[in-house]
Amino acid sequence: VRTVYMIGRDDWLRSVLSQQDPAEIGRQLVYHSYVAKHRSKLIDSVRADLERLATAEASLRDERARLEETQASERARLAELSSLRENRKLALAKINDGIASRNDQVDRLQMEAEDLEVLLAELTRALANLSIDGAVPFADRKGQMQLPTAGRIMRTFGQSRADGRLRWDGILVGASAGEEVRAVHYGRVVYADWLPGMGLLVVLEHGDGFLSLYGHNQDVMADVGEWVDPDTVIAHVGDSGGQASSGLYFEIRKDGAPQNPARWLAP
Repeated sequence: VRTVYMIGRDDWLRSVLSQQDPAEIGRQLVYHSYVAKHRSKLIDSVRADLERLATAEASLRDERARLEETQASERARLAELSSLRENRKLALAKINDGIASRNDQVDRLQMEAEDLEVLLAELTRALANLSIDGAVPFADRKGQMQLPTAGRIMRTFGQSRADGRLRWDGILVGASAGEEVRAVHYGRVVYADWLPGMGLLVVLEHGDGFLSLYGHNQDVMADVGEWVDPDTVIAHVGDSGGQASSGLYFEIRKDGAPQNPARWLAP
C-alpha cells in the first residue's frame, strides 16, 4: 500500500510540473487532491482490515489453545474414569471372591457341625439311660462349675457366626497355647480324637444324658474309657482344627441338645 502510494505521488508531481497553463495546474491539483484522499481512505481501510485480521488470527490462536487445553482435560478425565471403572471392576471381583470364600467357609462350617452332630448322636444313643453310681449328679452342680481353662470368653452360647447362618452351641475361651484343660465334673472319656473343625476333641459323659466337650486342644491327656475326677487335666489348649489363634471350645449337651454353659459355670 505504501509503495503504491509513493508511486502515485511521483506520478502526480510529474503531471503537475509538465503543465504550462495555470488553470490546468489548478484542476490537476484539485483532481490529485481527491485522488490522494481516496487513496488515504483506501490505505486506512486496508490497514484496518489487516488489524482486524491480526486480531482474528490472535483470537483463533487463543481459541485453538483453549480447545487443546479442553481436549487435554477431557482426555485426562476419560483416563480417570477408565481407571475408576477398572478399580470398580477389581473391587467387585474382590468382593465376589470374598463372598465365594465366605460361602465356602460357611459350607465347611456346616459340614463340620453336621459331623459333630453325627458323633454326638451316636454317643447319646450308646450312653442312653446310663447313670454313674456314687457321684454327685451333673445336674446338681449347675451354677457351681469352674471354667475348664484359664482365659477369657471370646464367643458366647447362641452368638451368631458364619454370616448369621450358624450359631455357637458352646463357648470359645481365648487362652494361651499349652494352658491346662480340666474336666468340669466327674465322668468317663468317651471320645478323644481328631474331628474336622474341632481339631483334637475330648468328650466326657457324666451320666443322665449329660456330655461335656473340649475342642481345639494341642494334645490329649486321657484315654477313651478312662474315668476322670473333677479338675483333672485332660488336655492342653491349642489351635487345632484350623483356628487362627489358640483357645478352648467348651460345650455341654443334655440328651444331644446344646446347653448354655454360662448357666452351669460359677459366677
